[in-house]
Amino acid sequence: MGKTLQQIVGDELSFIAQLIENNGEITEEMEASMALGEENLPQKIDDYAYRIDRLALEVSSLDKRKKEIEGIIKNLKNSQSWLKENMKSSMLALKKDRADGNDFYFKLSSLKPKVNIENDAEIPAIYMKEKIEAVINIDLLKEDLTKGTIIPGAELVNVWSVRKYVQKSGGKK
Repeated sequence: MGKTLQQIVGDELSFIAQLIENNGEITEEMEASMALGEENLPQKIDDYAYRIDRLALEVSSLDKRKKEIEGIIKNLKNSQSWLKENMKSSMLALKKDRADGNDFYFKLSSLKPKVNIENDAEIPAIYMKEKIEAVINIDLLKEDLTKGTIIPGAELVNVWSVRKYVQKSGGKK
């Protein structure tokens, strides 16, 4: 008989907690508990399916949070830049190289001039340089390897995928 819903959820949360605690490393103990052998094979196969699904949900949830946090970081950096730029503009308008507060002060420092490209199409050719980049033509490489050509530094390797399916009633095909 299979596990109850409470057991499944509890096992998966425990598994994920262990993964997080171990910085994503699957310990020997975890690996041993998940070893596929003849003993309890159907249950272990189901456990794999539940864990794969649960990890996919966790990744999706964390990706969403990551995007939200990245948005907040971007907004905070933009605000920081605006504050600095506004202080600089105010000091330049007031013709002051130093602005004193009660606890802090700001000071303008002259930096090296920066090139501002207004329209790169108008820049004379003498100021252009070529960039040559060699990239591997994977399609041609694969085609020749498939034909049996021996190419140093490359080989064809078999790739496998595992897919999960829901058992039809009765448990087996």
